[in-house]
Amino acid sequence: MTLKKITKMSTKSQITTELSDSISNVLGKNVKILYKSLIRMESRGDKVDNRVLVVTAFRIFITTTKVPTRVDNGFHLMEIEALESKKANHLSITLIHEHKPVSILIGEEGSPDGVINAIHALAAAFDDLFPNVAMEDIISKVNLPFQIQPVSGTRKHSTCGDFSNQYAAMCDLCQTPFRAEVAWDIDTIYLAHDIRMLHLKDFDHLDQRDLIPLLIALQHNTWFEGVCGDGVRVGGEAWEALSRVVRCAAPPPQRLSWRAAALRHDHAARLGHALTRARTPPAMHTIDFSQNHIEDKGAMSILTGLANNPDGLRHIALSQCGITGKTVSHLAAILNDSPSHLSTLSHLDLSNNNLKDDVHNLYNFLAQPNVLTHLNLTNTETTLENMWGALLRGCAARLSWLQVARNPWSTARRPRDPPPSFRQFFTACLALTHLDFSYCKMPPDVLKSLLLGLACNESAAGVKLCLSGVLSSAHAAHVLESCVHGVRCLHALDLSDNSMEYELSGIVRAVGKNHSITHLSLSRLTGKRSYAPPLIQALVHVLQEPDTALTSLDLSDCKLKGDLYGLLNALGGARRLRTLDVGGLTDIATALRRSVSVRRVEFPGCDAAAGGRGASERVATLWRDLHERLSSNSTSGVCERLRALALERAWAGGAAAALAAQAAAALPPAPLPAALQRAAAAAHLLLHQYLQVALHTTIPHHIQSVQSHHIIKTLFY
Repeated sequence: MTLKKITKMSTKSQITTELSDSISNVLGKNVKILYKSLIRMESRGDKVDNRVLVVTAFRIFITTTKVPTRVDNGFHLMEIEALESKKANHLSITLIHEHKPVSILIGEEGSPDGVINAIHALAAAFDDLFPNVAMEDIISKVNLPFQIQPVSGTRKHSTCGDFSNQYAAMCDLCQTPFRAEVAWDIDTIYLAHDIRMLHLKDFDHLDQRDLIPLLIALQHNTWFEGVCGDGVRVGGEAWEALSRVVRCAAPPPQRLSWRAAALRHDHAARLGHALTRARTPPAMHTIDFSQNHIEDKGAMSILTGLANNPDGLRHIALSQCGITGKTVSHLAAILNDSPSHLSTLSHLDLSNNNLKDDVHNLYNFLAQPNVLTHLNLTNTETTLENMWGALLRGCAARLSWLQVARNPWSTARRPRDPPPSFRQFFTACLALTHLDFSYCKMPPDVLKSLLLGLACNESAAGVKLCLSGVLSSAHAAHVLESCVHGVRCLHALDLSDNSMEYELSGIVRAVGKNHSITHLSLSRLTGKRSYAPPLIQALVHVLQEPDTALTSLDLSDCKLKGDLYGLLNALGGARRLRTLDVGGLTDIATALRRSVSVRRVEFPGCDAAAGGRGASERVATLWRDLHERLSSNSTSGVCERLRALALERAWAGGAAAALAAQAAAALPPAPLPAALQRAAAAAHLLLHQYLQVALHTTIPHHIQSVQSHHIIKTLFY
């Protein structure tokens, strides 16, 4: 049924042209009127007054029948809380925050036609506002003696679920100005990138009051799946608007992220209360309230509201929220009560909370076969030696990210042998890609068991192992040195924040023998500088090995000072190195003049800032030079420059040192093919003359030209 047909069936013919024009004038020429009908309003006792019911795009008005007319009553479509009918021609409209309903009579006594037409007109208005959402899902209570037929609206809907029109309607509801730039951002940028989360950070230039209609517009929008308020501090009214969306939305939101927004437990409690009172079963499967001090009270309130999600939870992040084992026990009870969570929960982040050992109930969930891929228990005071049996039984198939940094291994005074499940877990992991044991003071036997377990793993590949601050003794360093070369599943190794006193040079040489490790991080190394030269020599040796796998090296914040020059001077021989981070703008720019392979260097911001205060022009020149060198190494002419460099090194130091210098001088500064060909021709002539003289006395004449031609061809091609 269409609105045009409803209008023809209504009592519009009883409204005179003069009255219709007067209604249009009093409402404004820009207000689109969808439906008009004569009604009778019940007043005191049995008295009734003749009025006109007017339905517009966003509001409903009740006007007088006299000309010039006036508006007796008016309310927004979103203020309707209930529609009821006590008899055939009666309609009762209950408004939010209003105790007394608006009671009207439409049409003849005993005939429901007038009420039916009015209800269908309202349904058409709601369809214009919220396409593909039934009116019964928008209004809390609809109690009518007849079935509401599907009614199509009068307008063509725009992009992103018609969000712009909904935003305009909510601006009208909140009596705030409509921001055209907001609508443009949604209709253009969000649509182009298929963004399904409303990011309030994109609109943080607005006042707090202007955020309210933006949030309420999500209430029945079918494009957006949730809200991201990371870093946005909202006031009480805006948070209440969010709670209203959670409570009344149809379809309900699925994702909510509000990181580092100074939320307290009362914010979380209000949100949890809204989830509990939601009209429809909660569909929210992703929450992230990290870095908000919501404590146990707030976190448990939110989790209670999510417990009834029939589709299961997928992503829970409560990092640094001030929660304890009490919240974890509550979460574990929710997860264990519903089997659906076993097949949906993939991300669990409880890091940086003081949980201690109150996580045994969570282990019961982890021990069951699940689909968890990310588990973060960093800095939770959890004893690590107790968890591996559960992980082995339930998480070995899917877990890819395991972060347990800054936790004690055991509470025992004397180190004990690691449980067999510890090594078995790392042998059995099928999808492991990221493993973080940073600052865990593991006994050497535990470290050995970890490495041997990974070495026996034939399924995992591309694993990044972070052992920052782990090497607490020379014994631990020796264990790493003796085992790391056989761990073929490793892709990256992070040894940052360890001491150079523990013979890291041996570890570096062992890493060089592992042909799967492509990235090595040695940033923030500590210890006396007297231990630095052996480390630098080991790095130079590994980087210049022809079969080395290292393509990325991080030595930032090591304070190596002059000891670093040995590495920088050797960059010319580091053929496979692509990424280097050492700090020191001048040294990097100088070293790059010797390298044709490095294509990425981390920007030394501290050095540039320090130098820029007194020599900004010099810093700009060095940075421009560095950029040009990196760009040059990435161009197509790098192969020709490699050949030229190989020629220079092949003859340097031998009988033809002077001749090689002349040939190198003839090479062009830029990798241009034509210039390189001319240099090659000049070098060819010089080399040919030299070989003719050198071989004249020992080799017959008819062989000399062949020999010299073969040598030159080998050098250049």
